[in-house]
Amino acid sequence: MTALVAFFKLLRPINLLIIAFTMYAMRWGVLYGLLEKKQYYPALQYSEWKFALAVLMMVLLAGAGNLINDYFDVRVDRVNKPNRVLVGRQIKRRVVIVAHHALNIIATLIGLYLAYDLQYWPLVIVPIGIAAMLWYYSLKLKKKVFTGNFSIALIVAIVPLWAGIFEIPKISQLLHLTGGSEDNLHNEMWIWMLGYSIFAFLLTLLREVFKDLEDIEGDSKEGFKTIPIAWGLKRTKIYIGILFFAVLTMILVSTYYILTALTSAEWRTIFITVLTIGVLIPLIMSWRVIYKAAEKDGFGKASRLAKLTMAGGILIGALLPFWFH
Repeated sequence: MTALVAFFKLLRPINLLIIAFTMYAMRWGVLYGLLEKKQYYPALQYSEWKFALAVLMMVLLAGAGNLINDYFDVRVDRVNKPNRVLVGRQIKRRVVIVAHHALNIIATLIGLYLAYDLQYWPLVIVPIGIAAMLWYYSLKLKKKVFTGNFSIALIVAIVPLWAGIFEIPKISQLLHLTGGSEDNLHNEMWIWMLGYSIFAFLLTLLREVFKDLEDIEGDSKEGFKTIPIAWGLKRTKIYIGILFFAVLTMILVSTYYILTALTSAEWRTIFITVLTIGVLIPLIMSWRVIYKAAEKDGFGKASRLAKLTMAGGILIGALLPFWFH
């Protein structure tokens, strides 16, 4: 394996593509779909290339976070993932740390430009805050009960909101100028963004505890105090059950809302099919797997199924213009 291939593996390109897909699903799926549902037809107001910069910023920050995580995790990964340790073997440590800083600097500069473009300087806090949190997570937080999982879930939850920040205020402003009744639409857009944010937050909490279970051997040797190590398997599974119930409740409430808005029986059938295959089946399977699992392979399978659930939820949002057509 060449150093270049190793570098791209460290970035975790599939995860980065999911981030990009999520933001475009929020823009061209949820926001555009709600405009069609309300029969408002201002075009999406933020230019495509500037929105692409907003997406790139998030992708670069996530890539930098993946690099620094593997940089600090070499020792524990030799136990948890001995065949997947690349830092110090396939790629030099100094290359990883320099690349980490470079990606964060580029992302922060993009954030500065976006804040200048919108004339809303508090936006600069987002890239700086995410970069700092990912560094501190890799160094300290991931070793502690709940705080590491919470910080990663919080960062993932920012992604849908970040997509809305660049579009919703401009749409509301246009509707206000043209005499449109923008208040209900403005609120509904933010409710959807917040709903997806909470959905991403809860599913990420699930995935993080699954990964903690998967890595329990190496983590315990390095003195980590993750949820499974601190609470034990039985209490960890109770915690997982509570998160499952919260996620399932959100899905059912959202399903009821969408079904009442659909006027076509054909699209109701398609929606229920996509929801069942893409969201409910992998979610229920992950619960079944984790309930029975007592070793690493089962925990890893549950984590992958939870990721499929998140991807299915994003796909539902991407198809929103069709549901509401």
